Amino acid sequence: MSHNRSPKRKQEPLRRVPKVPPKRPYDYTVEENAKIAKEQHMKSMFGKKKPQPEPEPAISKEKKLKLLKNLHQPEPSLSSNYDRSIRKSNVVAKERWQKSKEEGKQVPQLGTQKNSCPPLNVYPDIIDCLDPTLVALYKDEADANNMSIPEYLSRLEFIQTDDVQIAYQYKYGQSLVRAEELPNLSTQLRRLHNWYLDACKDGQNWIMVAIKDEHYGRTDVMNIEFCELFQLFNQDALDKSLLSAYCLMKIRECRKGQIYDLGFIDPYTVNGYTVDNSPKDTENNLVYALRKNSYKRAILFPYNFAFHYILLVIEPDTGVVEVMDSKSKPLEAWGDMADILQKAWTRFANKSPGLRNKELRIKPVRCLRQEDGNNLCGFYVCEFIRQNTHHMTKILEQLDIQRLRDGLLATERVWAIQEELAGFLLEQVIAPDGEHYVPDIQH
Repeated sequence: MSHNRSPKRKQEPLRRVPKVPPKRPYDYTVEENAKIAKEQHMKSMFGKKKPQPEPEPAISKEKKLKLLKNLHQPEPSLSSNYDRSIRKSNVVAKERWQKSKEEGKQVPQLGTQKNSCPPLNVYPDIIDCLDPTLVALYKDEADANNMSIPEYLSRLEFIQTDDVQIAYQYKYGQSLVRAEELPNLSTQLRRLHNWYLDACKDGQNWIMVAIKDEHYGRTDVMNIEFCELFQLFNQDALDKSLLSAYCLMKIRECRKGQIYDLGFIDPYTVNGYTVDNSPKDTENNLVYALRKNSYKRAILFPYNFAFHYILLVIEPDTGVVEVMDSKSKPLEAWGDMADILQKAWTRFANKSPGLRNKELRIKPVRCLRQEDGNNLCGFYVCEFIRQNTHHMTKILEQLDIQRLRDGLLATERVWAIQEELAGFLLEQVIAPDGEHYVPDIQH
């Protein structure tokens, strides 16, 4: 049977024959090596050559000069939000002027004019015959409009209530402007508006701004409430927090532009409210600001009092305070601040032996005039700050921007202020890599 067979004998494998190693140079004789070297030399010299790359085309002299010129030119800088807005508004104004010029002025013919003015009425100058109640109610309003009380009352009769537009009110989480004005928002304002709507959905109520010692000499966090953004978007009275943020923006621009001879006093901590409620602390804050900026050429101090803004430009070397007021109010309107500022200067001058003037000299200067019937004094102060912070950089460009700005209306100038302030809040306050960003852990 198969299981009784003996197993087959395994065959042993054949022995491997060792490989013969190739001959090495020292195994050849001298004659053989010379022959091999001669063959390799002839093959490398007269054998098949590798294809040579095509020569590069010669570069013309014009291209070389253009390359050198581009290498020496600095990187072009983008226009600021303010300059871009001014140029855009100027283009729109030119188009509007050209359109009105082409259409021509239509003069209505005789008998077709609309009688828009009320009939002329002559009123007595005395008010003894009037009801004392009417005098108490309407005298201040009549005086503010430079009218007599009977004339003011008659003007009220010509007001058509159907044509009066109700002012747009702020409501949390809703649009900051009317629906028909949304398409007209500029780039940065539209971005800030979209961020505001998203922030309201997350339950936020304000923007937090980080303040460092290098800015105002203290480390603090300032809050900008969303209702103040409503004022910014609608060209209404600016809050102290927004004006303080504008100063922070200019501090940063001065540092980037290597302008180190300007200082700032924070309007958020020194204002009419602090003067009335804590005058001693206000004086101490002014003394600290004067000492901190004693080596500066000028100190810019936006001051708010009685719902009005002015810019005080303090010159430590000369002891002069230039007053830039868009409404040219008298000194008595802010005399309490002038007294505190004088006391602070006296304390500062006593500790500064190099100063020649121990008393401040207040000097009103000519500036842009604010029209009646608006609350744009805060925006005018922002424009005054711009005039004092851009005098040493890009002079020709700033002169061109100033020429374009002077040809615009007041509301069109304010658009530029709105645009650059909105851009600063987005890039330096809201963005996580911004200089004034407050981390979430501090919120």
